[in-house]
Amino acid sequence: MGREVLASIRTQYPSFTRVEKSIADYVLDHGGEVVNLRIRELAFRCSVGESSIVRFCRTIGLGGYDDLRLSLAAALEREPLPADETEAAAGNIADELCRLHCQGLQNARSILKAETLRAVSEKMLAARQIYFFAPAGAHALAAHLSDTVLQAIGKGVSLTPPYPKALCRREMNAQDLAFLLSTDTASDNADVLESVAAQLQKRGVELVSLSCCGKTPAQQYCQEKLFCGTIEFFGGSMPDRLALCYVIETLCAACVAEIHPFPDMDNE
Repeated sequence: MGREVLASIRTQYPSFTRVEKSIADYVLDHGGEVVNLRIRELAFRCSVGESSIVRFCRTIGLGGYDDLRLSLAAALEREPLPADETEAAAGNIADELCRLHCQGLQNARSILKAETLRAVSEKMLAARQIYFFAPAGAHALAAHLSDTVLQAIGKGVSLTPPYPKALCRREMNAQDLAFLLSTDTASDNADVLESVAAQLQKRGVELVSLSCCGKTPAQQYCQEKLFCGTIEFFGGSMPDRLALCYVIETLCAACVAEIHPFPDMDNE
């Protein structure tokens, strides 16, 4: 449809409901951004439900959200913005990304209570080895997190599917700690991670869930559960991954502080 979708939104705007107008406003003001957003992300930014996004798409004559994204992409390709508007759009994108990164870090900070830091950092220090079980597609992130822990306290291994069966069934035991990393809600990833968590629990492995995509089936097996990210169901985005890194770096700093306490300035 291309430009027709924008014209349809503007034409029907007076008859839209309050919810539809909030979606229409965001689409008209941030069309280039919407092209790259998942439906849950657009719903969050418009403060509406995903079903409202789908109904809006059908109201303007589209089959669903994917059709809206394709139509917007075609419309934007045909109608390049003037130079001054392009510069303004780039500035808006930069501001929005900065806001999302800050929000993700603030949410991550809110979960790191003193008791949480102490409980998880003590498990990290006591563990023989620390493993990061990550979903498919998150190898780079898992490697970064495990390297961070390895450099801080000398232990850290990252694993992505297919997970080594021998490791889960024989080699890991109650002396080990495993972080179960959830970065998306794909059912295949969730099922695989749940199966691994069940095996590890039977072997007495200490389990910590680290999620930026809400509750996952594997969390029922975990002693500690950490959530972070821009919102509970905003998994997989760069702000969420930055928040995951922040959580692990903070835990590592707590471990290092325990190993090498800061000097008591009052006694000097």
